[in-house]
Amino acid sequence: MASSTTSAISTHDQLVRARHACSQLAQFSSEQKNSILLAMADELERNVNDILAANRADLEACGLSGPMLDRLSLNPERVSAMAEGIREVVQLPDPVYERLAEWVRPNGLVIRKVRVPLGVVGIIYESRPNVTADTAALAIKTGNAIVLRLIGGAGNRDALGARVSVTAGGRTQVREVKSGSSYLGQNDLRVHVGLGSAATLDRVDIRWPGGRLERLDTPPVNRLLTVQEGRGVTASIPFARKPAS
Repeated sequence: MASSTTSAISTHDQLVRARHACSQLAQFSSEQKNSILLAMADELERNVNDILAANRADLEACGLSGPMLDRLSLNPERVSAMAEGIREVVQLPDPVYERLAEWVRPNGLVIRKVRVPLGVVGIIYESRPNVTADTAALAIKTGNAIVLRLIGGAGNRDALGARVSVTAGGRTQVREVKSGSSYLGQNDLRVHVGLGSAATLDRVDIRWPGGRLERLDTPPVNRLLTVQEGRGVTASIPFARKPAS
């Protein structure tokens, strides 16, 4: 038997999705991109209550204080400013395929220098929710896909440093969420635990990076579990089984 916990989609999967998206974004017309941006601004304002509720949960779990806490905080005025910032991007000229220079070689070959999308852009930032809207708007306007990585404080989004103790059949195993990467990839941030002959879990104890201890009593096995700090299991996906031969 086996069970796994995970806190987020892997960086590799995010990058693969972004790579697929960037080739499509590069072909969008100015009208299509502006339509997307206006819809984003409208959705921010339409869902302001849900956004503020999620922000309050972040504030309670982050372990920050002072200016860092203020930078993470949202209110209706800040959400409105984020939406207005997106609409300002709509008014900017579309730089994609703008012709910067052109000349003709002696053999008649015409050479043009034009602006083109970069492709996939990665941005790392800290405790600034407005950056999500600002950078996403600029990326779409310029025909680029974007991967955002929020670096948190005590309640970091990838739960790096969290220790997971799994007890089953009178035996306890301890795993830690660790990060490691190279130029071409990154390790799996999920925690995998083999249960041997045990058919059930007795309990799972998670010591979160901020120090909070959370216990999951008799969680299901043979599933991929998503566990959120303070909320317990938020998603449970069964493992795919190979068909009998």
